[in-house]
Amino acid sequence: VHNTSGTSAVGFGSKILFAGERSNGTLQNMGRIGFVADVNTSSNLSSALILEPASAGAPFEAMRIASTGETTFQENLILSSGNSATNGVTALEIFASSGNAYNILGSMYSSGATMIGRGVEPKAGSTGYVSSITANTTRASMEVGANTILFKGSGQVNTSRGDTVTMTEYAAIDSDGIKLPAGKGIKFDAFGSGNILDDYEEGTWTPTISSGSVTIQNAKYVKVGDMVTVCANIGDITDNTSTSDVNVGGLPFTTDSSTQTVGSVMFRYVDAPSNRIQLTPLVNASSTTMVFYWSSSTGATWDGLRYVDAKYTNWDMIISITYRAD
Repeated sequence: VHNTSGTSAVGFGSKILFAGERSNGTLQNMGRIGFVADVNTSSNLSSALILEPASAGAPFEAMRIASTGETTFQENLILSSGNSATNGVTALEIFASSGNAYNILGSMYSSGATMIGRGVEPKAGSTGYVSSITANTTRASMEVGANTILFKGSGQVNTSRGDTVTMTEYAAIDSDGIKLPAGKGIKFDAFGSGNILDDYEEGTWTPTISSGSVTIQNAKYVKVGDMVTVCANIGDITDNTSTSDVNVGGLPFTTDSSTQTVGSVMFRYVDAPSNRIQLTPLVNASSTTMVFYWSSSTGATWDGLRYVDAKYTNWDMIISITYRAD
């Protein structure tokens, strides 16, 4: 078939028509292959390769390789290496040099996760990765699995193509959100490695009292990085006769070894000693215990809160403090 739509435009060219007989002997188009002009000027005539299969005898363009080398598919591109999707296969490689590929599309063994890799490809018939390039370079991958996306990487290492590469998980995304391995965090790029947010945690803690018994409510904490905020309602404290200082233990994390931290407290049924104007909770360095001190209006030393300072049994307090964990 010779298409001559005009020598001054693109689209003309030559195609070979393939035909076959149906079961009843009727001749029918099976498809065409050929070249058509995609650039046509007074100084340049360039062509594209066209592949046209036929549906019910009607040819249609399925693939075009342009004169620039760009390949266009009109429908889905299905890549198969003859193995199942869960057999650890490489479906597409972009070669950087002969036999060496930086950019990989494949399927992971067993899990069937779709992987995109730089410098690595799935290990056929086994879990894990092998190097896709002989080079001294870093490597990275993304695995898209069942409701999970994993991000992995490997530091710079000189590895030959086909050798095993150990990949470390850097992050994961699942139905709960973004997950980071222990010791990893969010790095704020304007700062150094010491400015990485590597922990967030919420929970409950169990305050203990140094004498008598108590009723505990709303004992909760939030930890962001190494900063911990705790709160609790400590009620029905039975001891109001001991002369020892009141200590509340059980803080969820030990305090930093170089800091002292104060918080706030609201109390009921407690008499302030003479010249004492404010009660403040204090956590000393390397401690999980909270103590309480009166501030003085006369410049005297701080005095600790004693059980005997309470007027009645079943006295109570509401406490809150933020401190730096070790």
